[in-house]
Amino acid sequence: MSYESRLERVGLWTLQERRHRADLLEVLKMYKGLKTTPFTDFFSFSSTVAITRGHSAKLEKTSLSFGIVTTFLFHESRGSLEQATAT
Repeated sequence: MSYESRLERVGLWTLQERRHRADLLEVLKMYKGLKTTPFTDFFSFSSTVAITRGHSAKLEKTSLSFGIVTTFLFHESRGSLEQATAT
């Protein structure tokens, strides 16, 4: 039985899904001020607010020199947010 089949059978998420969820939770904690990491170090609010689904928190990536980890966090979280709100 494959890994994906076993996960589906017991109702668990894949490792990639768990990592995306953890990234989203970290972004939310920074946004709400529950983390010591300043939200503005990673994101800024868009000055051109387009249509958002019931909120005004459209984010833009802040220019960073932290490397690939922060870029990964932003792109993966943004993609997951778009997928979650598409349905």
